[in-house]
Amino acid sequence: MDYTTKISVLKRAIHKFTAKISAGMTRPFQKFTADMCYGAMAARSCVLSEIAQSLQEDTKKINTVERLARHLNAEIPETVHSHYTNITSGGEFAYTQKAVQSCVDRFGHATFVMDRGYDDNDVFRLLDRLDQTYVIRLKLNRKIRVNGKSIRFRSFVQTARVNTPQK
Repeated sequence: MDYTTKISVLKRAIHKFTAKISAGMTRPFQKFTADMCYGAMAARSCVLSEIAQSLQEDTKKINTVERLARHLNAEIPETVHSHYTNITSGGEFAYTQKAVQSCVDRFGHATFVMDRGYDDNDVFRLLDRLDQTYVIRLKLNRKIRVNGKSIRFRSFVQTARVNTPQK
């Protein structure tokens, strides 16, 4: 597969994904969502000028930067805002369960990335039961099993730092 074909496949996958997360939104918002996702991945950056450069639009780069900035400064559409609020309510497992199930219903398989507020056995069991992939930042007092022994995550991290060769 040549480079151009790979880019086309990537763009198609991003547009398919962003169509799901921006369904029901205005066309400009859908284009903005797709452009930001593709641009950030292509540029490997979240800097607007670098994202604009990676989009390679037939306009001056400053115009693309201003368009992206305008969308970033715009009010978040209510449907996006209410969905995001449900996901980030944290603390109450019922909200987390409802939000995760909503994402699974909408996207099928997903990779959930969560902060340590979601380091909870109920959350782990839910994601495992739904056969989802996840990355959750652990609390340092979390107990983990290493070679059949139960130890605190903090101890594991400290041991790993000592045993890791320095560059």
